[in-house]
Amino acid sequence: MSTTLIAATCEHPHLVEVILSKEKSASVLAQVSAMLDRVGAKRGVDWALKVQREGDSVRLWFTAACESFIRLLGRAVYGFMNPPETNLLDNPQVQAALFGTAEDSFVWS
Repeated sequence: MSTTLIAATCEHPHLVEVILSKEKSASVLAQVSAMLDRVGAKRGVDWALKVQREGDSVRLWFTAACESFIRLLGRAVYGFMNPPETNLLDNPQVQAALFGTAEDSFVWS
């Protein structure tokens, strides 16, 4: 059974969906909210959010009117979910992408 905690205030065509633990969701939401405030993005105009609790998990749907904005938002959410201290930089492909030591190409998406 799921419980909607925040309903989207408007419909936008571009979507990022994230499933997090309840513990991590509060931190990620706070960081995303602060980031969006810093860039002057308006909730309901530039972006919308729906939050639903499903057992021990929280599902977040971020939507935006602009495709490039939702791509940036998705990357930011991923970064907040996986900060550098989670050893992401120990991944050889990530090191290659960042420092140019790859023999083959690596696309960060």
